[in-house]
Amino acid sequence: MMKIGQKIKYFREKMGVTQGHLAEILNVSTQAVSKWETSSAYPDITLLPIIAEYFNVSCDALLTDSGKTEKEIVEGLLAEAERQDVTTKSGYFARVAALEDALERYPRSCRLMLELAYLYSAGIGELGFEMQGRREKIIEYCERVCEKSDVLREKYDAMTLLCYTYSGTDNERIIELAKQMPEIYQSRPALVYHGYEGEKKYEGMYDYFSELLDTSHSILCCLIGGNRELDEMYRKIKDFASNREMWPDRQIGAGE
Repeated sequence: MMKIGQKIKYFREKMGVTQGHLAEILNVSTQAVSKWETSSAYPDITLLPIIAEYFNVSCDALLTDSGKTEKEIVEGLLAEAERQDVTTKSGYFARVAALEDALERYPRSCRLMLELAYLYSAGIGELGFEMQGRREKIIEYCERVCEKSDVLREKYDAMTLLCYTYSGTDNERIIELAKQMPEIYQSRPALVYHGYEGEKKYEGMYDYFSELLDTSHSILCCLIGGNRELDEMYRKIKDFASNREMWPDRQIGAGE
């Protein structure tokens, strides 16, 4: 198991910075950093969040050696939170609490921020729960995802939710965000699946269908207003189409 000093050395060398540069960032001496890395001394506990922030890792990554990446740990926490039934008030707040705890542990996770923002939005809108200050949190998290995430789907989802959340309060920001969204002329899933074969082509076709369904659902919500019947129909169609057991077990595209 790697000690904290060994991890500091690993992350420092991975970033390509010297002990002197790291010492300057942390406002300590170069000798102090050298002692950490040789395990003859340990950094003050108050420096751990600053070190983690500089290396863009979690404090857990410095203190533990689970063998899992932060992304894998976050995926596990999300899966655990999703076990809570959000159709009940107790289940909804249990999932909120689980995601808030996860985000406290991994404050740089754009995936967690986005999931929590959408959950807050559902509570305020669909479920009608009292969510004091959650609108401000939705904006904070989504703006951070727009700024920090390098995953386009995350950025576009955050921008979409921001447009809904800013509605009636900041029209200029809505227009600014909307103009950054891709045009619905030909989406990536609509094109890329043509380059696939066999089972992968089915996956690509499903991605294309899923995007069209999401767009149709959004348009219907604008036309007739969101309601539980519409949302339930949308979820049933999506669940039905995502059932891989029904997909044909054959190669397609070879004879096209």
